[in-house]
Amino acid sequence: MPRARKRFAESPVKDSDNESSSSEVGLPPPPADDANLLSILEMQNRNFAELIKQVQCSQNEPKDAKNIVLPKFNPDRAGSDALSWCSTVDYILSENQLVGSALVMSLSKSLEGTASHWLSQTCFPGITWTQFENYFCNIFLERRLWPQPL
Repeated sequence: MPRARKRFAESPVKDSDNESSSSEVGLPPPPADDANLLSILEMQNRNFAELIKQVQCSQNEPKDAKNIVLPKFNPDRAGSDALSWCSTVDYILSENQLVGSALVMSLSKSLEGTASHWLSQTCFPGITWTQFENYFCNIFLERRLWPQPL
C-alpha cells in the first residue's frame, strides 16, 4: 500500500476534547443534553399538530366552491317551480357541501328577482343548506298559493 494511503487508512486524529476531527471550521459540536432534545421534540410535535389541523381544515372546505353552478331561480317569472329548484340544488349540494359564505355566494349567483333581494335579508354567518332550504320553502312554496296578477 502506498505511503499516503496508509496514513488515511489509520484511525482519525483525535483533538483535545476526545471528539473526532471535522473539516467544518467554526461550528460548535451539537448539544447532546436531554433538555435540548426534549424541547426540539416538543417543537416538532407542535409543528406536526398544526400541520394536521391545517390539512383537516382544508379537507373540510369545498375544493372548487367557485365552480359549483346552481340552476337559476326567479320567482317573478311565470312557471318558476321552487320545489323543483330545491330538489335540484339539494342533489347538487349533497355531493358538494357548502356552508356559510361559500353557500351564500353560490346562491347569490343562482337567485334572481325578489329571491335575490330576499337572500340578502335572510342569510347569516354559518348558514347551512338545510337551514336555507327551510326558510326558502316557507317563503317561495307558499307564494304559489298567492293570487297571481292578471
